[in-house]
Amino acid sequence: MTQILSTEGPQNTRTIVHELTFLPGTPAESFATVKTPTLIMASDHTAPEILQWATELEEAILHSTGLVLPGEWHGVDDATLTETTQQYLSSPQP
Repeated sequence: MTQILSTEGPQNTRTIVHELTFLPGTPAESFATVKTPTLIMASDHTAPEILQWATELEEAILHSTGLVLPGEWHGVDDATLTETTQQYLSSPQP
């Protein structure tokens, strides 16, 4: 039997499960050892604490790029995500 963890719809289930595995109580500094160029994206309509966490991750990860994209609470439309990701992946990385 499939269990949906989100009342907002199954599209959020993967994100919620992912977040529950490591985010609660994990400081951004614990990601400071990440050496891979990292794109951190957040929606401009998400909760303020999530925007703060995104900023903290960007500051903690040496080769990271943080972007706040137009969207809804905890979501950005597929076209914007695709375009932003393609631009990031086609740009030179350290």
